[in-house]
Amino acid sequence: MLDPEGKGHRGRHEIGTFWDSYIGSVRAFRFQVSDSFANGPCCANVAVITMTMDGGTTMTVDCVIVYTVGDAGLITSIRARWEPGRAMATLTGPDPG
Repeated sequence: MLDPEGKGHRGRHEIGTFWDSYIGSVRAFRFQVSDSFANGPCCANVAVITMTMDGGTTMTVDCVIVYTVGDAGLITSIRARWEPGRAMATLTGPDPG
């Protein structure tokens, strides 16, 4: 849904465009990590992310997020797996006031 070609978002420009289009309107994130599986430079986290957007609309995403770090200890890749329809079903309306 957010990457129809399945190639990911690479480089500063593509990541910036992704951020501006999908993440920039999120006012607050709440992460709940229920389990983590570390293996070498990767860690897979089973998580629930609740996002509150500008205006108060919320959405909850059940997901698995895989982080990879390079030799310098910096994140070199983040990949998330989630079901868009399941997340969209959690949308709440905006704050009434």
